Amino acid sequence: MHYEVKYNMMDYREQQELFELKTLDKRAKKSMLSLRTHEEEKDTFRTEYQRDIDRILYSEALRRLRLKTQTFISKSGDSLNRTRLSHTLEVNQIAKTIAKPNYLNCDLIEAIAFGHDLGQTPFGHAGGRALHKLLQESGKSFHHNAQSVWLVEQLNLDRCDIEGEAYCGMNLTHDTLEGIWKHTVFQPIDNFGVEILDKLSPHSPGSLEAQVVQIADKFSYALHDLYDADQNGIARYEEFEETVWHQFFDKPFDKNRWHYAFINDLIEQFGKSTHISFSDHFNNAYIEVQNYIEKRILKSRQLLEYDEMTYELISTLYHYYHKHPEQLMKRAQITTKTMDRLGIERVLTDYIQWFGDVEAIVEYEKIKNLKSLKAV
Repeated sequence: MHYEVKYNMMDYREQQELFELKTLDKRAKKSMLSLRTHEEEKDTFRTEYQRDIDRILYSEALRRLRLKTQTFISKSGDSLNRTRLSHTLEVNQIAKTIAKPNYLNCDLIEAIAFGHDLGQTPFGHAGGRALHKLLQESGKSFHHNAQSVWLVEQLNLDRCDIEGEAYCGMNLTHDTLEGIWKHTVFQPIDNFGVEILDKLSPHSPGSLEAQVVQIADKFSYALHDLYDADQNGIARYEEFEETVWHQFFDKPFDKNRWHYAFINDLIEQFGKSTHISFSDHFNNAYIEVQNYIEKRILKSRQLLEYDEMTYELISTLYHYYHKHPEQLMKRAQITTKTMDRLGIERVLTDYIQWFGDVEAIVEYEKIKNLKSLKAV
């Protein structure tokens, strides 16, 4: 009875924190132990990870993901192909499906999943590869995971810390930032000015929650790349069933439910290792799925042509503004002082990465028209 009285005296956030301590796996992250770069007053109702979710969910950066290609370009008004936003929602759902039976922190997982692709370029991975190649000309590089962290650290949201001092960025918990960074292969050395990465255990794997998002991200690619390839007539499900599925499974192939076999295996393997992983049989099957997607879809004529088109477009934007920094400052609405502080490569990276597909195409056509006029 004494415990009940004490429990009722807690605010709702404290009740949720106690619930996490009592019910989650001992290896799961606990929101009451999370840290932020800038200390803030606690919320009465929301845990720290729930506050991270809200900050990302209501951001323009997340909304803009609907304007960016996943793998197959999504034309205006076309609801067929995935965008970065639909991919983000699918990663979140797959990750929480894996995490809930294993008593991991689903609030942290949702925050990581919502934030993991904020730094993606227009035109999907083709855009990222193009920007990476161009930055290498100046000894820099582009990695969308580090860019995602940079983005949430730099957005000017006029927040104040517990002392009333203003700062930039969402001020997400370090657990969320680490998960966003480590949702893919992370680079402990090349951080392109993203100083916070040095504080996020750069030489160790992420939390179990981060690992769940990482594998959910990879598997989501497989799920929607196969679907979109089938819908676009590049690689049919019947071929996948014959050449891959029947190598490993006797059960009938169901294009709407085949992924649950892999998800269930991940759930069943939890606790048998220090990290999130498939069993040997399912891992071999998954490798074959990835090989099939690489050979039949990502290296298909349609996507290779798309890569070439993307590089032409991104490189035109990059080289034009690199030669005309005064135009870049005007378009990006920054001062000479900011340009000098960040450097042209950082400003140019942020400017191009922020574009949606259509916006980038419009910008490209403007530049091509300018060049044509000068040639007359």
